[in-house]
Amino acid sequence: MQCRFFPQSRHVNTIIKARGLWYPNERGQTSAAFRVDRSRHLMSLVTMIGPSPDWFVGVSGYDLCTSNCTWLDEALFDLYPYDAGTDNGITYMVFPFIRNLPIRQTVD
Repeated sequence: MQCRFFPQSRHVNTIIKARGLWYPNERGQTSAAFRVDRSRHLMSLVTMIGPSPDWFVGVSGYDLCTSNCTWLDEALFDLYPYDAGTDNGITYMVFPFIRNLPIRQTVD
């Protein structure tokens, strides 16, 4: 994953990996810790929705610094699933082709 992000963006500083949730613990919890400072206070995250090979949820460029220059204690997000458009079919198996369709929400 890192090989895909770093060459494509001069804005990616760090990639933090967290343990995924998979059967039989798909309703469990996972977490990751990271540090922020005055110059690095935007947070983005993305995660796949298994077992689909191309469904995901994410947040992009969320500012952890408030307007009065204090830090957020907590942030909650309603995340909506997206289809990356790289796979097609009625199963969750990955096939060796790429559709190159636009990214779209999975449910309207």
